[in-house]
Amino acid sequence: MKESINKKRLAKSSISLETKEMDPSVSRVDFEDSNVSPKSSSQWQKEGLRTKRLCQKEIQSLQGKLDELGALNQTKSQFIEVVSHQLRTPLNAMRWNLELFLSGDLGELSPEQKQFVGLSYAVHQKILGTIEDLLIALEIEEKKYVVEYEEVDLYSLIKSVLLELDPIITAKGHEIKIDPKLAKLEPFKTDSRKLKMILWKILDNAVKYTNEHGKIELSLLSAPEQLVLVIKDNGIGIPKGSQFKIFQKFFRGSNASLLEPDASGLGLFIAKSYIRLLGGDIWIESEEGRGTTVHVEMPV
Repeated sequence: MKESINKKRLAKSSISLETKEMDPSVSRVDFEDSNVSPKSSSQWQKEGLRTKRLCQKEIQSLQGKLDELGALNQTKSQFIEVVSHQLRTPLNAMRWNLELFLSGDLGELSPEQKQFVGLSYAVHQKILGTIEDLLIALEIEEKKYVVEYEEVDLYSLIKSVLLELDPIITAKGHEIKIDPKLAKLEPFKTDSRKLKMILWKILDNAVKYTNEHGKIELSLLSAPEQLVLVIKDNGIGIPKGSQFKIFQKFFRGSNASLLEPDASGLGLFIAKSYIRLLGGDIWIESEEGRGTTVHVEMPV
């Protein structure tokens, strides 16, 4: 009884597959009856010539656009150069007058007058600095720079830059520490003006973007054919997502823009361009809210 039930269940659940022989005509493609005919050599030649003409036309169009962009870029460069030079003359005259007022050579000023003249002088210096940065960036873009090598005392150059920045350093109450090894460093050949500009841009950033009573340290790492100047601050730092763009022209970190909204964003671009021109390199390590360390590698 059980055996007959099981046989019935197996019969119901089993699937019988019948294999049928496939008709060969189903899968066969008859190329002889196809409407597609091969192209002759003359047709291929015509197609090739047509494609060539289209490519040449596209290349000419792209070349025309490139020429237009080149002309626009040249016009932009000429405009920046002319305007910058035209602005520098009256601005320099204003600077001399403001300095005469501040020095007291034109008579003593009241504290309130001195404050207003001081503010005017600070704004004036920012404008001059921006113009100078634009001209240097233009010089770098057009490769119009000249490298003039001479014996340079790095320690004296650093002291000179710090002296120029002293009013801001004093106002913010910063502490500056200089590695004693820098004072003992032998002079080496490089472009003094460009190296001073590199130092100025880095130290100016360290001073500006470090909150009051901050600390800025300068130390030296040396090797047989190169030295690395390390400039470390405990300032606002650079956001992690911005660090790979920090040496790009006109780029500024979001926190730096809030603290100094009027800066040009050209400082580190100029510093990197100049140090590479001198055969060195520059890189940073930074943490937002903790500070920035800049490494400047120089061949000696």
